[in-house]
Amino acid sequence: ISEKTKKSMTYTLAIVDEGLLDLTSFKTPNAWNEFYAREALGVRTWDLFDRVLGANTGMIGPLLSIGGDEALKASSDKVNRFKPVVKFLGPFTIKNGETKTHKIKLPPYVGSVRVMVVAGGNGAYGSAEKTVAVKNALMTLSTLPRVLGPGEEVWLPV
Repeated sequence: ISEKTKKSMTYTLAIVDEGLLDLTSFKTPNAWNEFYAREALGVRTWDLFDRVLGANTGMIGPLLSIGGDEALKASSDKVNRFKPVVKFLGPFTIKNGETKTHKIKLPPYVGSVRVMVVAGGNGAYGSAEKTVAVKNALMTLSTLPRVLGPGEEVWLPV
């Protein structure tokens, strides 16, 4: 890790499973846009739901309801066969002209991760990202069947 113009900076590292980020179309945070974003106008707001929904009782009343999505929530006891890789490290600091290298041990994983750096220093902010394939000469990920029937046998060499 180094700063392009050799200035000092403080940064954080995030290493996340690329498949997980693709599911949500996650973009690397842009510190400049966050710190210099427009702020919302502080106005007082309210709603009139009780007047609008209260006026339509009768046959249409049961159709207009708020909430109720709790029943559609996925079960939290679902088995997670492949644990996603999510690591957040830092903050780290480098001095003028300095370069740092990080060696990070990942759990057993086959795929690619996105390494994201968000940095700042002396009123300047920035971010960078790179997709890195996680690989070795030989990679195995052994798993057992989820269900076994009576009389079935499983052999898993180690």
